[in-house]
Amino acid sequence: MIFKINDGTPLSPEEIDFILEKNAYELLGEYYEKNIAIDKWHIVKAASYYRKAGLIDKALSLTSVEKCNQFTKDKDANRFLAAILTNKGACFRDKGNLDEAEKYARDAIKNHSSFYPYNLLGAIYIERGKIKEGDDYFQKAECLGAIKKENILKQQISFLKLVVEKAPKELKVKIAEYFYTKDSVQYSFLRPHIRQSYPH
Repeated sequence: MIFKINDGTPLSPEEIDFILEKNAYELLGEYYEKNIAIDKWHIVKAASYYRKAGLIDKALSLTSVEKCNQFTKDKDANRFLAAILTNKGACFRDKGNLDEAEKYARDAIKNHSSFYPYNLLGAIYIERGKIKEGDDYFQKAECLGAIKKENILKQQISFLKLVVEKAPKELKVKIAEYFYTKDSVQYSFLRPHIRQSYPH
């Protein structure tokens, strides 16, 4: 399988699933990067997997404007650019630069209004401690992607887990109590962070 990735030989869905099970995100990033000529959307996939592998600078380099300019005349250019900008915003959020992350999320929305940048904005605002505003962006994302609600919620929960993991104790409590009150089943993973006196 490693030889296939090095050669850019297409992997089967089963092989991709196997790599995902092993959390070998860097390998998948390399695989999709080597196959960008087949499909420009592999830039987005490669950047996402590099981010999951913690290779933020590699993801940023891959989504540079210079590398993506060749696709600006495609029919779906605006949607593609929005996905690239959202990925760049997510990279800057990973680096802790929330202002730059927000800038790219809003630029993404200007190009194509989808749920991804709104989910990113939600995470950014929650990380800033503006929990209600962040949840409003989450709700906007759900409205825009109603048919993909399950995927949207998974992404939101993933964002929340990361925010809570890095947040100072007081913010952890505020985030936990806000979302646990909203839905104690969906956000049950936040239960350990709420105040001891909080009702069960």
